[in-house]
Amino acid sequence: MKYIAPSIKLTAFNCPHCNVLTTQFWNTVAIQSNEKNQPPTIFAKDDQTDYSKGVESIGERQRIKDFIARMQTGLPFFEASKDDWYNVTFFRNVSASRCYECKEEAIWVYDRLIYPIAGDAPLPNADLPPEIKADYIEASSILNLSPRGAAALIRLCIQKLCKELGEKGKDINVDVGELVKKGLSVKVQQALDAVRVIGNSAVHPGKIDLTDDRLTAETLFRLLNVIAEKMISEPKHIDEIYASLPDTALAAIEKRDKVKE
Repeated sequence: MKYIAPSIKLTAFNCPHCNVLTTQFWNTVAIQSNEKNQPPTIFAKDDQTDYSKGVESIGERQRIKDFIARMQTGLPFFEASKDDWYNVTFFRNVSASRCYECKEEAIWVYDRLIYPIAGDAPLPNADLPPEIKADYIEASSILNLSPRGAAALIRLCIQKLCKELGEKGKDINVDVGELVKKGLSVKVQQALDAVRVIGNSAVHPGKIDLTDDRLTAETLFRLLNVIAEKMISEPKHIDEIYASLPDTALAAIEKRDKVKE
């Protein structure tokens, strides 16, 4: 497949988020001053407060919950303003592009892509949960400076992904073993053994292993994507294909399955 690197001069390139070659929509960045000069609003990732409490509209409550969830990812995103934006200040030499395919935003300063930081690791699987994807991007950004640190972050990502997939998220060895029973290739478990991620009680997932090197870190990046592809992306694609079938075909499949029973 043809690859076109992201560029400030193009309206179509491989998205730095999902890696699909598609149209990118460019946006001018504007800012509005905070009249009270208060620090920016930051929602902690572990904040369980229900900020929609007391709001009568079900739709508005859901909108608030969705907004808080996106804020807690720590990733930039677009939000339409309901305020009067006649008096705006444009943030020149700063631009934002939005991918037609995945709808994720990228941020540019002059002609440099500053978010997401691609680093030297493979692009993260597009179906990874936002929090895990953010950790993945951070790990990629430090791969050159600290392979040990990058490996520790990716171990943590694997731990979080296992929990996301219904496992306990405490012991990668146990969790990956359970995922193998659910369809994950046993080769993944063998590869994790080979890079000392499991079967090593001295190093808990997310902790620095002083024996880690760049090759270990690069292998962990690839293995995380393999797990995501097998356990998230493939089922998602199959569900999409099944959902696209006409009602007559779905009825025939259901009738066939009842006969088998």
